[in-house]
Parts: sequence; structure tokens; C-alpha cells
Amino acid sequence: MGSGKSRSKLGPKTPVIEAARLSMRKRLRALERAIPRAHACEPGDERPIHRLRVATRRAGATLRSFADLIPSDHSKPIKKQLRSIRRAAGPARTADVHTLQFQAWYRDANAVLRPALAYILGRLREERAAEQIAVRAVTTESAIDAIRSLRRALNTDLQTAAKKPSAAQSQSLHDYTIRMLPSLADRAQEVSRRMSTIDDMHAFRIEGKRLRYAIESLAPAIPDHADEALGRLTDLQKYLGDLNDAAELLARITAYHADLESINLNPQLLDAVAIVEHGLNRRLDAKRDAFLTWWGDRGIHWLLAPVRDACKQQQNSAGERDASGRIDADHERAAG
Repeated sequence: MGSGKSRSKLGPKTPVIEAARLSMRKRLRALERAIPRAHACEPGDERPIHRLRVATRRAGATLRSFADLIPSDHSKPIKKQLRSIRRAAGPARTADVHTLQFQAWYRDANAVLRPALAYILGRLREERAAEQIAVRAVTTESAIDAIRSLRRALNTDLQTAAKKPSAAQSQSLHDYTIRMLPSLADRAQEVSRRMSTIDDMHAFRIEGKRLRYAIESLAPAIPDHADEALGRLTDLQKYLGDLNDAAELLARITAYHADLESINLNPQLLDAVAIVEHGLNRRLDAKRDAFLTWWGDRGIHWLLAPVRDACKQQQNSAGERDASGRIDADHERAAG
């Protein structure tokens, strides 16, 4: 797997408390590295903001994956930091994505559409500059220091907890994972039952993303199934991500169109923006149809099969070990 996956030092037999410590340390360090790059970037360079968003989402997913093991006095301030960064970076990331798409459209546009696209790109530049101010407000040196302090305190406490004998500390990552994953899969399956609107599909996209990031954190426990599970979830995210981008593009241009109608300064520009809006409506329909066709050939059982199979196989193996242990114990008692 890629560099975002916490697999290098972990395996099925790793104590789960150690897995939680190493995974959170890795995720929070990645966030610490992403913050100064996002702070320093200028509008037009979309990669630092994208990496910042991914870092916050992965850290949040890892925190949720090991929620049973991380005390609230650690988890609550970490969640607060992640939430403030994610909320500030979200609009900036959306503006970056929209700018790239409209720049490509502008290059191939005819003389009728170019004024509308130039107007749209101008507004995007203004909004993106304002959004960078919001990003910089939450990506200061003090934010890095706060996250570093939280990481170190959590790391120390989990190291201490690992030395204490208890059921949680002795549990392996493998056993913890086969207990946790079914509920995550069940939640994704429940959300998938409602797929009649764009909002429903967006909710499913978010749930699928959470499951994907959780599996990245827990992947070392199911090495024979993780790649297949992540591959299927990545395919889902591609279709639903394209659909979400189309919906957000349309919402932005619909708002711009309404603004132009309210001032009514340039009828030709208004007509050109209406043409762009109509084109985005068609794009949204096409992306929705593409997803529904792809999904109709697969469905939720296909999507979750690697996760279900991993848990079923591991549970069966555990049952066989338990049965073998009972047989050995019976033999020992008979011999005695």
C-alpha cells in the first residue's frame, strides 16, 4: 500500500494498544508536516491543501478506529484541532478543484462562453484568496505546537498503558479488528439503503471514506483482504467523488447566476453563465447515471465482501484454535 497506510511496524499479533500508539503517532506527525506547507502555499497550488485535508481525515479515522483505547482527555482536544483545520481547509480545497476544472474548460471554450468562464475564474480567485486567510489562521506555529504536544502526551500515556496487565492491553490487533470492522461495515450498508438523491449519495460517500480510512489503519490485521477491500472502496470514491464535484460545481454556478440576475448589469454575460449552468446540470446527470450504472452491476454486498470475508475467516480460525485447545485439554485430563 501507499505511504499513507500504517503497516510498516504492525502485524496481526501486534498488541492493539501498541498499534493504536504507532498509528496515531504516524497520523499526527503527517499532519504536523502538512500544516506549514498549507500555511505557506499560495492560491493556485492545490496540493498542500489537499494533503492537509487528507492528513486530517486519516488522523480522524485512526482516532475513531481506536476510540475504545484512547482516553477522552486525549481524543477530545485532538478532535477539536482536526475539526478546526478541516473546516477551514474544506472551502479552499473545493475552490482549488473548481478552479482547475474551469481553467480546463476555458482553454477549450468558444467566444460565447469565454467571458462567462473568465468571470467565474475571477470570482474563484477572490474567494480562494479569502479562504487562504482562514487556512492560515488555523495552521500557525501554535497549531503545530499544540498537535505535537497532544501527540507526545498520547504516545506517553499509551506506552504506560501497554505495561499494565488488562484485557484491552493483551488483545491483539487481529482480535480487535475482527470485533470492530463488522460494525463499520454494517453502518456503510445501512447508509447504502438510501440512495435516491444526490444528498443520499453524498452521505454514502462520506461513510465509504470513513470505512476506507479505518481499513487503512487496521489493514495489518487482515493482510490477505485489505488490498481488495481498499481497492473496491477507492473505486467507489472515484465515482462518488466525481458526482460530488459535479454537484458542488453546479451549486457554485447557480449562486453566481443568481448574483448576476440580482444586479442585471450585463445580459450577455448572464446568458453565457446560464449556458454554463445548463452544461453543469447535464454533467451532474451524466455523473449520477455513471455511478448508478457502475453500482447497479456491483452493489453493497460486492463492496463489503472482502471485509466480511476477512472477519468470517478470522473468526473461523479463532474458533478452530479454541476447539483445538479444548481437545488438547481433554486429552491432558484423560491422560492424567
